[in-house]
Amino acid sequence: MQSSLISKLVFKDNERICRGFIWGYNEDRNEIHLVKHDSICWPKIGGLGLRKMHNMNKAFIVKLG
Repeated sequence: MQSSLISKLVFKDNERICRGFIWGYNEDRNEIHLVKHDSICWPKIGGLGLRKMHNMNKAFIVKLG
């Protein structure tokens, strides 16, 4: 992830899996989520401090440049 540009589709699938882990996704039932994923991706003040993978990949590429 730190040395090559990865497509958005790969990140979309990975973030879907991460969201399922955070909210306790179960194939048998769907639960109501009280907070949007965008809200928990805010900085630690007001959110959990999680970062979107696509933005982090771009930052890593810029850092290498």
